[in-house]
Amino acid sequence: MQFDYDLLEKISREMVLYTTRKTSNVLEGSFPSVYRGRSLEFDDLKEYSPGDDVQAIDWKSSSRTDKLLIRRYIAEKKHNLLFALDTGLKMDADTDEGESKGELALLILGSLCYILGKQGADFGYVYGCPEGERRSFFRCGTDHLQNLLAEYGETMYREPKVSLHDLLEGAAEREKRRMILAVITDSEGLLQLDEELVKRLTERNDLIVFCLEDAYFTGDQVYDTGVRSYVDRIMARSAKLRDLELDRREEILETFLKIARRNRVGFARISKADTVVDRILDLFEKGRHGIYG
Repeated sequence: MQFDYDLLEKISREMVLYTTRKTSNVLEGSFPSVYRGRSLEFDDLKEYSPGDDVQAIDWKSSSRTDKLLIRRYIAEKKHNLLFALDTGLKMDADTDEGESKGELALLILGSLCYILGKQGADFGYVYGCPEGERRSFFRCGTDHLQNLLAEYGETMYREPKVSLHDLLEGAAEREKRRMILAVITDSEGLLQLDEELVKRLTERNDLIVFCLEDAYFTGDQVYDTGVRSYVDRIMARSAKLRDLELDRREEILETFLKIARRNRVGFARISKADTVVDRILDLFEKGRHGIYG
């Protein structure tokens, strides 16, 4: 895929449409485990308003004032955001809405880095490639983001030597800093996020998962990117095969959602470019209220 170097500008223009959605404080009250074990400097009290973290309510002060007050803190360090990115020929396929999975992955990567980067977060990535895996440093800024987008966009369709599961195992073993870990994958990738791995990842980090919704194997003019040919028409139009496919997708989703809820994992399913920013903001908003999966 020829990388679109105007992507950053497109993301920037998109963000202007969401200024009323408070993208400037999307991390406020979110991801408590990132700060676990760190000293936080108390800042002030403020009256509770819908959307604030209920765990921050100061009940003693509230009882003295007849107002519901929450405590606000100043964190010593900023967030570190690590992306674990899926790769391979499957990223050259479409979603169930007919949009490119690869382009959506780039848009999610760019949009989330843009939003959190505006708040001073450092970001980097790790992904599989034919040589093993590729990692970047944690940095911030548009130059760093542009380099990440360009490198990932130019290599994302190459078959990786390392599975997503092993990639995440390595990240959990290697990275000692506390992070927000963002995984961009699809239904096949969800199968690799088993309970044992997710528990390890969430011991020190906050985990969010973006699932790119795959196109269906059944239907009209179905193209298999794995073998680079169209699926046999009789097979693709089989009602029985369609039912089996729907059941299997539901089984994969429900299994992962149970794991996500037990381990406080944020989760979003994405099929279209025009829903990316909404899904990101909704995911953070749910995290504020302790809603996962």
